Amino acid sequence: MATPNIVPRADQAGGLGTAAKAWGNLFIKHPATGADNSAATIANKDSDQIALDIDAENTTANILDISAGDLTTANALFIDCNALTTGSAIKLDIDDALTTSATKSLMLIDYDKSGTTGAGQSSTTTALDITMVDAAGVAHGSAAVTSTGVGVRIDAPNTTGTITQTGFSAILTDGDTATTIGYLSNTEDGSTDFKAVSSADTADFFSIATTASGATTLATVDGGGAAAHLTIVPDGDLLLTPGSGAVKIYDSDNAADNLSIGIGTNGDTTLTTTDAAGAAAHFEVAADGNITLDAAGNISLESGTNSTNHVSIDHRKFEPTGSTDGTAIGDVVYFGGTIEMITGAIYHYKSDGTWELADADAASTSDGLLGVALGAASDTNGVLLRGTVTIDHDPGAVGDVLYLSTTAGDCSATAPSGTGDVVRIIGYQVKSASNGEIWFNPDNTFVEIS
Repeated sequence: MATPNIVPRADQAGGLGTAAKAWGNLFIKHPATGADNSAATIANKDSDQIALDIDAENTTANILDISAGDLTTANALFIDCNALTTGSAIKLDIDDALTTSATKSLMLIDYDKSGTTGAGQSSTTTALDITMVDAAGVAHGSAAVTSTGVGVRIDAPNTTGTITQTGFSAILTDGDTATTIGYLSNTEDGSTDFKAVSSADTADFFSIATTASGATTLATVDGGGAAAHLTIVPDGDLLLTPGSGAVKIYDSDNAADNLSIGIGTNGDTTLTTTDAAGAAAHFEVAADGNITLDAAGNISLESGTNSTNHVSIDHRKFEPTGSTDGTAIGDVVYFGGTIEMITGAIYHYKSDGTWELADADAASTSDGLLGVALGAASDTNGVLLRGTVTIDHDPGAVGDVLYLSTTAGDCSATAPSGTGDVVRIIGYQVKSASNGEIWFNPDNTFVEIS
């Protein structure tokens, strides 16, 4: 004999218990087989009444407890609502009046994986999976559709004490770092992956956009002007590692005209300006102070097809050179193949292409090109042709005119006077005679005493 149903006298009439006398417990057990309907069905036909109202006074026990330990491919909770306008499929309304310390979650997903995934198997779990598909679009250009996957709004009435607000927090630990991603954005190419707006004006913003080939643009926009500056403040070095080894800077959208900074394997660096339509990509350094080029090697100014073919310098600064012999500021040549030179001595360039100590005793050792040795080797240490230099002897007093001396390699404030001697001015004493600091600039003419 089948178990009879309990039915009311009329359709949609009657109730089970009252507010004054309610049932203490309701226990429903659905048969394992043979049933063709739900264990409990509520069909509410009154559109402005609650279908299921749970008024619970629980404090330490769950209000609604669903145990679905055998569930595999279906859903533990399924909500189907297809006519929403201003309502919500799920709404949590919490009014927190606590005035004491508390730590709580408004929605908690606690997932514990205890099974070891076997060889060749793949386990993919998403804690919160949101899929929103607009399959219809809009019917007119004046229409608008806005879809937001996650909307977070946090507000506090004041900043008294410490108010900490975090819109999104991700903590990922102990995984494979090569495949662990804190934030992944995959938007249609041409759209914006990340956008941060000003609280004062949402038209002012910073954005990051990635498109084909991984090309990425960081952009700032000032909706009412041009003050959207970009400031990077690292507590350490700022490291740029372009795969091509080049950093390009250009004005507005004209990428063809640019300044390129190229970095080579050994850190060698080239600054290149490009004017795609002409040759007006001039390079100017406008320093509100000094410009210092401090090279471990040589400083070269190229000439020829790769340069402007000339260098224009309005002012060159020459200072007294101190007490160390061979210290110099000026024009230096590196040729002659001469070694064992005396640092700070004056040399004469010979017809065989080598240097010898200059000597005013004869024109053959004092005419033509003169220079001051800056070290033991002409091709390595150089020979000064003009400029300030510290020589290896004390020639005279400050302000004295200096002449090539009849003592080989020296100069003197006293002009040679012997027959056959050469009188040739080579410069002036510019500072303390005891240091031999002179201005060296040999006269192109000389007088030979007869």
